[in-house]
Amino acid sequence: MSEDLSNFRPRLTMRLTRDLRAAAALAGLTVPEYLSQVVSPMVATDLQARIERQQLQRMAGAD
Repeated sequence: MSEDLSNFRPRLTMRLTRDLRAAAALAGLTVPEYLSQVVSPMVATDLQARIERQQLQRMAGAD
């Protein structure tokens, strides 16, 4: 059974909020657009790399 995270809203520090707004503005995007077009692909790529690394370690016999 998985949790319903559809209403999850992380709390952001004032500094992170400011930095996200600045980065989005520099990219000519809104914050939601910036998160979906720039941040999300980087997170997905990092997650995939971790999964692949763990699989390789298991195949090599390391836990």
